[in-house]
Amino acid sequence: MKSNSIEAWLQDGLIIRSRYREKLLEDGINSAKSLGQRTNKKDFQFHSLLFEGVSISETVSILDIGCGKAELLPFLKKRYPEVKIDRYLGLDLVEDFLEFARCNYPEYEFQLQNFICDRFIPQRSFTIVIALGVLVSRVRNYSEFVEYFIRKMVRCSSGYVLFNLISKVDLSSQNYLNFEQLGRSTFLDRKALESILNKIENTSYQIVEKQIFPDATDMFVCIFIKKANLRC
Repeated sequence: MKSNSIEAWLQDGLIIRSRYREKLLEDGINSAKSLGQRTNKKDFQFHSLLFEGVSISETVSILDIGCGKAELLPFLKKRYPEVKIDRYLGLDLVEDFLEFARCNYPEYEFQLQNFICDRFIPQRSFTIVIALGVLVSRVRNYSEFVEYFIRKMVRCSSGYVLFNLISKVDLSSQNYLNFEQLGRSTFLDRKALESILNKIENTSYQIVEKQIFPDATDMFVCIFIKKANLRC
């Protein structure tokens, strides 16, 4: 991938960070709306749909991209009470979210980091690499960005890669009037996603489509790693 593309995406990440900071000022750190959700109450439905195809036991390691307030952790402890998380790394662009997460989960590691930065190279792979809500924000050359992001997640995983995308929207909805604007919620159709996934070696995948809100259809994607990757 050309360095100028990565640099452009890093700049777009700053726009996305600004939008989340605005939400924080409007709604406060304790509101689910600060994370871009539509209501103040936290809903773990998205987490549940992402983990539909996941079977884990005993000990796992997790890379949580766009971790926000690390709400993945209480979800996992409730759904998989027998599983031990021996290594967790949460990445986010917003320092306020990370400070909140560090206060609540001091036993885990959090970094202010953009995953696509070429300087971010984990030394060890993770059982699960997850990016919930990260790939729905518009950046330049969006489909190329999605492919680059997915491929890097696969390289960092020894088990599963989990993420969501939006496949269809109602263009008359206020939520998607500006879907082509940088930092706004956008979509990628299923055929385009499958074209990307079919090119990635040593993997298989499942896509679950669900219309959670009346103006959009979400895709919940689980990639199964057939061959462990030695490095990211």
